[in-house]
Amino acid sequence: REAALIADNGNQRISVLDTKTGEFLAPIQNTLTAKYLVADGNTVLVANQDQAILYSMQTENYGEALAKFDDFIGNIIGSASVYGSYYLALDNYCHYHISADETGKWTCAETRRAATRNPSLLTADAYGNLYLASGSKIHRYTEEQFLSENEDGKEVFGNLPLNAQKIMVDYEGNLYALAEGKLFKLGEENAYELNSPLVYTKTDETQITSFAF
Repeated sequence: REAALIADNGNQRISVLDTKTGEFLAPIQNTLTAKYLVADGNTVLVANQDQAILYSMQTENYGEALAKFDDFIGNIIGSASVYGSYYLALDNYCHYHISADETGKWTCAETRRAATRNPSLLTADAYGNLYLASGSKIHRYTEEQFLSENEDGKEVFGNLPLNAQKIMVDYEGNLYALAEGKLFKLGEENAYELNSPLVYTKTDETQITSFAF
């Protein structure tokens, strides 16, 4: 299912927009105040600082809670979806992999990494790479590197805007960041703000709260 998802925390639900028809589906009722929201088309993972719940997006059991995970030993700082499974990063250098086993049961595996940098944001691209922000830098990881105790990723950007709240990667591999209500494209060395005409209905006073591809 191709959809855009919006966390409606005031009503404890996830709004689901079918991007093919342009119509909203029935909202998914959610018990968490969503801070992180990622999906793979068949499921959606909703997380806050210390819990994550996986919901179905398939027709036969749409909106059903498939699994809940709350045994984390730190605070969640980001989530990402890669090829039908999910990844979480925590502020204490622990990485988690959520996936379904051969019986369809969802499980969560932990990797405790050597403390090398303070992680703050996580995202993934369309090719299965994971991107972890720390301070002003962003590193790219393969799935294997992300779940390794010692292997490190490759630095791909070193001048992330201050107080960045979200990072994403488009289909061509370009990096973007949301910081203090403004959207930035991250170039080879510097970040530059996308001006008003490039953001639908944006004025100088508009605060962007999130973005997606």
